[in-house]
Amino acid sequence: MSGGHTTLTFLGGTETVTGSKFLLEHEGTRAMVDCGLFQRERRWRRQNWEPPSLEAAGLAHVMLTHCHLDHSGYLPALVRQGYDGPIWMSAGTQALTEIVLRDSAQLQERDAEDARKGEYSRHDPPLPLYTVADAEEAIRQFRTLRFDDDAELAGGVGVRLTRAGHVLGSASVTVRLGGAEVLFSGDLGRPSHPLLRARAVPPAAATVVMESTYGDRTHPAPEGEPHEALADVIRRTVGRGGSVLIPAFAVDRTELVLLVLSDLMRDRRIPEVPVFVDSPMALAALDVYRRPELRPELRDDVAPELVHLSHLEAARTSEESMRLNNPRMPCIIIRHPAWRPADEWCTTCGTFSPTVVTPWSSRDTRRQAPGGER
Repeated sequence: MSGGHTTLTFLGGTETVTGSKFLLEHEGTRAMVDCGLFQRERRWRRQNWEPPSLEAAGLAHVMLTHCHLDHSGYLPALVRQGYDGPIWMSAGTQALTEIVLRDSAQLQERDAEDARKGEYSRHDPPLPLYTVADAEEAIRQFRTLRFDDDAELAGGVGVRLTRAGHVLGSASVTVRLGGAEVLFSGDLGRPSHPLLRARAVPPAAATVVMESTYGDRTHPAPEGEPHEALADVIRRTVGRGGSVLIPAFAVDRTELVLLVLSDLMRDRRIPEVPVFVDSPMALAALDVYRRPELRPELRDDVAPELVHLSHLEAARTSEESMRLNNPRMPCIIIRHPAWRPADEWCTTCGTFSPTVVTPWSSRDTRRQAPGGER
């Protein structure tokens, strides 16, 4: 990219949809937008372990578009490598990224320990990509910016956050450095989100870095009543005494599923059965969505409690989660992590009642720590 002596370097998010990292440099000042983990296939996850392509201590600023691991999950590793500067984001992104990084670090440590005990790693001892202590250090460096404010940071870096409507706190980030102005779209939500206010229009920029994972897909036009396919599955399964298992990402997706279930039960389109959220991380994210100070990000027609389910239950311990493997009654279970393959999901559901699985999984999906153990 031209614009004086300002350069833009892609350190991730190319040839794959994960590992987003973008570096802007001008006369010795360097700023990074997003700092994500590589995920999915092994060949990409291995890149998390490659020697750093930049000197972390030489960065002046890091900005986040949103909380998801493919945009934030490498932050503890960057801090471990020597970055001690501010990490800028919206208030909603700060609250959710704290949850995401702590969960990721715990998984990293647990899987490394499992590999040590099981003696199935090529490394002795197996190491996590980063630790809980690294995640806590990164969180201490978080700083917040308000939407639609033009902030002037140290080193002549200007930044503006524009609401992106993807998840709570998500933003498109405009960075000004050395006379250049670059807009990073981040992940964009649809024009109408069931929970969040619509994305806003960012200021014009000469250079735009656009997320385009689903850019070649068109959502089908809705037909009939909303979510009728899901309602039909629930009615038929519960009617024969079964349970419905819905894998869902903890942040935003679980909240959306709960909202849909609330509406379907309110309108008597599905029977009122217990709904179990089998994910402490999803429950923590739901609490963030309910925070009064973040209410301005939600649509006016969304109730403060977000969901109105009379039989909403939480599995907060491993024992409670294990009991849901064989619920012995008609119910709906929302479970994380959503990257577990479908055959593993089926084995968690017990053998005593029919279960409907509606998963999302990608090719070569595996149940493991998001960054993989070493």
